[in-house]
Amino acid sequence: MGQTDKPAERVICADPEAWYRTPTPQIMGEGNHADLWAALRDPDVVHGMCEDYRAGLRADRDDDAADRVAGRQVQCPALLLESAHDDLDIHGDPAAIWQPWLARPLQHRVIDSGHHQAEEAPDVVADALLEFVRDTG
Repeated sequence: MGQTDKPAERVICADPEAWYRTPTPQIMGEGNHADLWAALRDPDVVHGMCEDYRAGLRADRDDDAADRVAGRQVQCPALLLESAHDDLDIHGDPAAIWQPWLARPLQHRVIDSGHHQAEEAPDVVADALLEFVRDTG
């Protein structure tokens, strides 16, 4: 998605159903599923998602490097909710990647869900967020 000379938007928008794998309406809820697919079929949304990936390869990477050199860290409490059935670990252990960026210990929980945590496991996500706010507030 980061290759601007090969715009992913054209491929994705040509056949979004072939590109995206989403949970069923029964898992996500009918309304959530319909909203997701309306967004995934919207060329402006697809462009925005691709631009987010591109920023990760350019501007975000440059900003990260400058912050690392300056020794900057996130000062507030942080919670990582990792999906058990997603590819967040594609670059290694996400908790280990995040911890050096944090001035405080990372709170980390694995949620039994795919990419769409809030829709697939709403009660577990809500409980984790409430516990985090209660413990850090």
